[in-house]
This record gives sequence, structure tokens and C-alpha cells, in this order.
Amino acid sequence: MFTKRMRFAGGLAAAATAALLLAGCSGSTSSSKGITDPHPTGTIQFWTRSVLAPWAKQVAADFNKSQKALKVQVTSIDDNNIDTKLAATLRTNDVPDVLALDPGDAISYINSGNLLDITKALDADPTLKAAISGPQLDQAKSKGKYYGTPAFLDASILTYNTALFAKAGISGPPANLTDMLADAQKIRALGPKIYGITFGGDCAGCLAFSVLPNFWVDGPLIKGDDLNNQKAGVADNAGLKSTLEFYKTVWEDGLAPKSDQSENGTTWTKDFAVGNIGMAPSGLGTYVNAPAKEKADFAVAPLPTANGGISTYLGGGNFGITAKSKNPAGAWKFIQYALGKSAQETLPETGFAPVRSDLLKDAAFTAKYPYVLPGLKAAQTGFGLKTKYQAPLLNDGAGPWLAMFQKAVFQGDVDGAISAGQTGFQNILSGNGS
Repeated sequence: MFTKRMRFAGGLAAAATAALLLAGCSGSTSSSKGITDPHPTGTIQFWTRSVLAPWAKQVAADFNKSQKALKVQVTSIDDNNIDTKLAATLRTNDVPDVLALDPGDAISYINSGNLLDITKALDADPTLKAAISGPQLDQAKSKGKYYGTPAFLDASILTYNTALFAKAGISGPPANLTDMLADAQKIRALGPKIYGITFGGDCAGCLAFSVLPNFWVDGPLIKGDDLNNQKAGVADNAGLKSTLEFYKTVWEDGLAPKSDQSENGTTWTKDFAVGNIGMAPSGLGTYVNAPAKEKADFAVAPLPTANGGISTYLGGGNFGITAKSKNPAGAWKFIQYALGKSAQETLPETGFAPVRSDLLKDAAFTAKYPYVLPGLKAAQTGFGLKTKYQAPLLNDGAGPWLAMFQKAVFQGDVDGAISAGQTGFQNILSGNGS
């Protein structure tokens, strides 16, 4: 199960909830009726994952101050429980108006008819649509229609120790996995208590968030847009093999702490924060939450792909308006406010990045939050997941992704791991063992 900074939140509960949602389908909504009222009034009920609560509550307070006849009320629900609570309430007529969901869960809510089609409303605000367009917005798209927007971004990135890099004679962050391995070896050579890299070896979601970007752009593990007929892309995946070989060498050469093998996510990257590890593929929280003394030596860079280039997994959250919302126009007005520059540019204070690409050209923002820029830039060409089986495939501690990684890295059998992984992935994608 993910901790606060792990973006595949929901685990097995999410998979079970998706099934419940589909079983209790409320009927797909294909129009934006009720959303276009320019002067909505009343109350907006907003349910958010707890990870976003500090920002959501501040934005709601600012929104309420700007309004006379419209108010938003925020309900924060623990990340591990929000899917279960939503599954129960969406079967009733007493539903929240706005949701802040894990992007990976959005497709289940869309397919079950529980989210409102906002295409017309979004098209009517071209400035906003242009600012949030790209892979993040596409995660809320199905069959040519939009059922939500991105809300906040938690992109997978590489945090590295500039002081150790300098001592090892390394001029900058790695450009590919070959460089990354060489850098880890040079840093390890600095001393017996200094390590090149750290990773969560017993945390499926941690590894999915931080390792998939090394190869997914060139070789995804899940192929096909038809959610009922997806195929496993594990076998003959050159990028995957290079990535597993990289981590196998890291482990065999002692470039990572031994404790990484049993790291289940509860203390993920805490060892990096101490200051004796060169690199930590993870999320922005690793940098933001580091002690001030050590943070002075830390910097952020994009995650390199196996053969060069950069990539990132688009974690964070999506906004959605429920199909049974009593105040869809008010909900949309609040979402527009929360996606405005003034609201989005405060996200780094809570450890996340904004979803507006135009902030990359905002001099004041880029000067204040330089550590946010690598992830935000990578997000413009990043990737998300569209599958009904995210949890059992990639977040389940007994699933095929973690089993494949551990067999390849800790047992040293890369080819055997890939073979078993292909079978395991395809079995679940075929609807078995999910």
C-alpha cells in the first residue's frame, strides 16, 4: 500500500471498488446539461483524497471569500478508504458534487457512468483547456469525451545529492541508465557507508511509480486501448529488460543499501534524506520533505529512459463532477477556480506540482520553485495508465509486477522473471485472478 507520496494509492481496495462501481452502474451521462449556468448558487460538496487536503481546504477558503451566493464544503477522506466510501455513496442520490481522484482510478468511474461529461464546458473555456492539455488531460478522456480534468501533479522524478556527485567527479544528473549505473558506481566508491541509489524493493507501487518511466515510453507493459482486450507487453520488451538488468547489477554490486530488499514503502526514501545516498528515483515529496540541512545538497532532475530521453508517470489527482451532482454548474465553477494560476501556483507548498503548463513560462513561479520544473516539463510528454487492472497488476504485493522485479533483481534471473511476468500480466488482463 502506498504512503502519502506514492501515487498508485488504493491498492486492492481500488480493484474491488472498481468492480462494485461497474456492477452498480448509474448509467452513462453524455451531455453537460446543468453545468453551463453562469450564475450558480448554493453549496458544493467536494470530496478529496487526504493527500490533497491542505491545498484543497485553502483553495476552498479562498474560493468562498470570492463568492457571495456559492460556497464549497471540503470533506477529506483517507486515501485508503475513499474508494470504498465512494462506492457506497454513489449508489444513493446523496452524492458529492466534486471528486479529487487518483488518475489511475478515473477510468473505472468513467466507465461506470458515475462522472459527468464536461466536454462542452471545457471547450467553452479554451484558455483553461490549452493550459491543461496533454497527457494529463487525456487521462480523463474516453471515446472522445472528457469526464474530468487533472487537479494536481505528482510526477516521478530523480532526486540526487549534488555534494556526493561533486565528490565523485560527476558533473550532472544521468542521461540514460548506462550513465545512471556509472554514477552509482562512482558514488559507492566514495566510502563503505555511501551508496549510489535507493529503491523500494518490496513495494510494488513504489517501484511502479519510479521504475516504469525508465522504459514505458518505448515499451509499455500493457498494450491496447480496448480495456476489455488489452495484451501484456512484457516479453520481447527491450527497455524492460535493460531496466531489470540495471537494477540487478545495482543489487549484485552492492550499490544500494541491503535494507532496500525489504523496503515495503513505509520508510521509502527516508534513507536518502540522511545524505549518504546519491540518487532516489521517487516523487517530489522526497525533496520537499527532506531536512533543511540535507536539502541544501539535493537537486531534482527528470528520470532518464533506458536509452536516453526522459519520462515520468503522471501521478497526482483528477477532478471529476459526479453524474448525480445536485450543483454541477457550481462544481464546474469551483474546478475552474482551482485550476486557475493563483490556486495552482501554491501547490508546491504542499509537495506537489501544478498541472498548468503555462506556469513553465511564468518567471516568478520558475524562480520560486525551480525544483518543480523537471517534473512539470516531463509531464508534457509523460504517461498514465488506462486499464481496469492497475491494482492487481502493479500495486498488489502478490501481483506479477513485484514478483517479476524481485525475481530479476534479487534472484538474478532476468529472463525467467520476464517469462513469468508475461504469463502473469496476461492472465490478469484476460480477466483471471483479478
